[in-house]
Amino acid sequence: MIIHRVVCMKCKSHYFITTFSDGTSLGECYCEKFRLNLNNPEIRKLYDRYKVWKGLSPHMPLTDAQRYEFEEYILGTKKGRQSQP
Repeated sequence: MIIHRVVCMKCKSHYFITTFSDGTSLGECYCEKFRLNLNNPEIRKLYDRYKVWKGLSPHMPLTDAQRYEFEEYILGTKKGRQSQP
């Protein structure tokens, strides 16, 4: 097993890829997974409020399933706001 540290060409962040002896590999950048950037101050406020609303610890990150639910809720809410006159 070999672990490589690589840089994402899209978002320039570092992530790890693990290559196994049979040639398979695991690892991907999160910029390909999620649609919202949590470093955006407006999104971060919504993210923190969402965690309080769901009763989740403010010091722990969301699981992938919770993150997808958060993004669907936020994107659905934002689309609704934008379509109103």
